[in-house]
Amino acid sequence: MKHLFFFLALYLSAGAVAGPVQRHIERVMPRGGQRGTIVEVKLQGVALENVREAIFYRGGVKATHFSAAETIQTRGLMHGAKIMQEVKCRFEIAEDCPVGVHPFRLRTDRELTTVSTFCVTPYKIITEAESSHQQNDLASQAEKLQPGAVTIAGHLRGDTDCFLFHRNAGERISIEVDSVWLTEVAYGDAENDLAVDILNSDGKLIARNDDSPLHVQDPMLTMIAPNDGDYIVRVRQSVPLNSEVQYLAHIHNNQPQPLHAAIEDNNIKPMPDLVFSGTINEKFKENVYPLKVKEGQRYLINVVARTDGSPLDPKIWIRHKDSQRIEIERDDTSISDSRFYSASNSIQRKELLDPRFMWEPKQSGDYLLGVTDMRGLGGPDSFYRVEVSPAHDEINTYLFARVIDSMQCPRLTALAVPQGNRWTVTLNLKEGLGNSYRGELEVFATGLPDGVELIAPTVAAGQTSVPVQLVAAKNILPQSALIQIQVRPKGNPPPGFVSHCQESFPFLSHSGGRAWHHVVVDRYALAVTEAAPFTIDVTPPQIALIRNGSLDVEVHLTRNGDFQGSVDFQPEWLPGGVSGGPAITIPPGETSAVYTFTAGGGTPISSSKVSLVATTTDGIDSGYYTGVDRVRAATQFFEITVADPHVNLKSQPTALRRGERGQFVWEVEHRRPFEGTATTELLGLPKGVIAVGTSPTLTGDQSELVFELEADDDTLLGPYTELSCEVTVLESGQKIKQRLGRGVLRIDP
Repeated sequence: MKHLFFFLALYLSAGAVAGPVQRHIERVMPRGGQRGTIVEVKLQGVALENVREAIFYRGGVKATHFSAAETIQTRGLMHGAKIMQEVKCRFEIAEDCPVGVHPFRLRTDRELTTVSTFCVTPYKIITEAESSHQQNDLASQAEKLQPGAVTIAGHLRGDTDCFLFHRNAGERISIEVDSVWLTEVAYGDAENDLAVDILNSDGKLIARNDDSPLHVQDPMLTMIAPNDGDYIVRVRQSVPLNSEVQYLAHIHNNQPQPLHAAIEDNNIKPMPDLVFSGTINEKFKENVYPLKVKEGQRYLINVVARTDGSPLDPKIWIRHKDSQRIEIERDDTSISDSRFYSASNSIQRKELLDPRFMWEPKQSGDYLLGVTDMRGLGGPDSFYRVEVSPAHDEINTYLFARVIDSMQCPRLTALAVPQGNRWTVTLNLKEGLGNSYRGELEVFATGLPDGVELIAPTVAAGQTSVPVQLVAAKNILPQSALIQIQVRPKGNPPPGFVSHCQESFPFLSHSGGRAWHHVVVDRYALAVTEAAPFTIDVTPPQIALIRNGSLDVEVHLTRNGDFQGSVDFQPEWLPGGVSGGPAITIPPGETSAVYTFTAGGGTPISSSKVSLVATTTDGIDSGYYTGVDRVRAATQFFEITVADPHVNLKSQPTALRRGERGQFVWEVEHRRPFEGTATTELLGLPKGVIAVGTSPTLTGDQSELVFELEADDDTLLGPYTELSCEVTVLESGQKIKQRLGRGVLRIDP
């Protein structure tokens, strides 16, 4: 039974109930190219018809000469995804292109694809020459490399790869292997955990690395050649598994420097007021620095050690110089306090071992700041940097799909708006460390193309998400742009207020969202796509949504051309306490539907802008959950106002005998006037009890509501505590339903 529970938990956590984790781009081959060259690239996945352009977040790479999508043999991937198509193109890499991983998306005629990656190296790329399994597994079979720095594009499938090169005594040998940091794979296991060895010409091991502080799971190794001669680099899996892993191995004679370091957040950060740098060069050592501060001033403390590849696991403490009591002490950093606020809480990053926190000293004067290793370790390479800056008001935005494993989900986060149409997404807000601003905010965008407008409601104080809508003019040409969506205080902003935006894309994820690699970008990709086959609108409600009530909204679908497919729609963002239920389908041939909103009894009294988002349903089956191969559009914003009910109902506990009649009486408290007569229906009656005759009506001055009840001889005895009354008021031609009261009916013998 224990094993049964284990496998059931594994099944549920793996997202089996959520649907296939389908992405547009599942494979990019080759995985990298040298700057200043043109590389022929194959892109494999699904829904790649009519690719119009590629959008690279970092610049320096341009895609040209796209071919028509070819149907290839279908290949199944983990979690139900598929590869079904292939597109060929050229990546033109500029001479000054930044090295490292370049995230990119494609704009097709109707979609903005999921993100994939491509690596740029400064070295000439040598494709592994192995043409059959185990051809270069042994040191005696090592593939000979040309002189000079090279990047080897290789792959493993349970085997090892050996490469031979020459070094003179005293020359440096440096190898960095990119596999986890390189991968474009959505899901995987430990097969991407590689190791690298250096052997001498006799095949004797002289150096080895598996994990590294800077590369984490990807190995890197540097040493000085002890003598003239040939050396062999051996790349292998830490645990050999029979599944294919691609890698780039950079072999040169410089100090090791990871090519992925530049991909991170490019936000401009204020220069710190103070910087302390040092090394914990022996065990149990503690470095202490003087620090002068002011009471009432908030300080942002940021430690950089693991972030830059130090093996140090830093711990920091601060105390007043005249006291032995530590005022604040920190070790690791949470995702919430880190610079990667857009990522899943299950993110695995070495940067989270570096403390980052806000501190407000209890008094002015001289303090001491101490740095040590959490484990009591140390060594000559255990370096660190401590940055002390004044905290400032900061509220950032990010796009995040709250779905299984925090996967890429274009149906929720892709900013793709069809010509002459609308698209609405949920924008999330995250306070920066030290933020003290608590007022209203307004959302604004920079970098929008002419003809694209951003519409967003005012953000209330403390609100953590807001719907924003992009509207594209009919005459705008399909195109793409990298934009920023930020917030600013409404009215007079406090001095120094800043706002950034961020989006994170997980790769090599595991169940629970524990991705081994995230690509983080500080701009959003926007695509104006070709016209959608439909538009969707609502008739704005003229009445309020009543607490404990429901509100029907009429939805209208306009079909363009010969489009007769079905369309699903629902809201993706709703104010707190308001519910909307599952998606509604407008079947083929039909053009209207009704969507019902409900509000609980504790829903805040408010007025909020809401939009319904709609999607076609005729794409590939594996794309329904993530939205791949679907066309989407949204309704205009409309107002939902939450209000108190017109009346409040109370009742006294009532008893009714089997086989007899009796009355159930509601006391009516009038809260808001209404015209005419309201209809009522008693709900929650036990089986065997019926309301006799016509339900009573309710007028604006009525103080009681009386229902005649009758119980049969088989009614179960006991108390029934869930009686309520549905009161329907007609206002502005629309019905307002409200479920009110909570009554108790006891059935006696």
